Amino acid sequence: MCKFNSLTRLSAAALVAVSLVALAPRESRANMVPVPVPLASNAAGLWGTGSIVGIASFLVVYDLIRRTSCSGDVLKLGGPGFGQPINPSMNVLVPRRCPAR
Repeated sequence: MCKFNSLTRLSAAALVAVSLVALAPRESRANMVPVPVPLASNAAGLWGTGSIVGIASFLVVYDLIRRTSCSGDVLKLGGPGFGQPINPSMNVLVPRRCPAR
């Protein structure tokens, strides 16, 4: 029981110390210098970056789907195995051979 009592007192002392530090007077707002707000935002840069990443990820997913399923090259992008033969020196995923429909 003694240990619990000392732990409670230690917790209470720590709580009081933290609250005193948090309530300590700070520099007044009259002495603070206002920070200039930029006139232009980064929204255009974010949209540009997001669209580039989105298009690149779409093309990667499309390429994986067309090579691993029997959907074929729907967008007619071509490439090794679709528009030209695959050489042994090329490092590409060979398109799947699908049965004739």
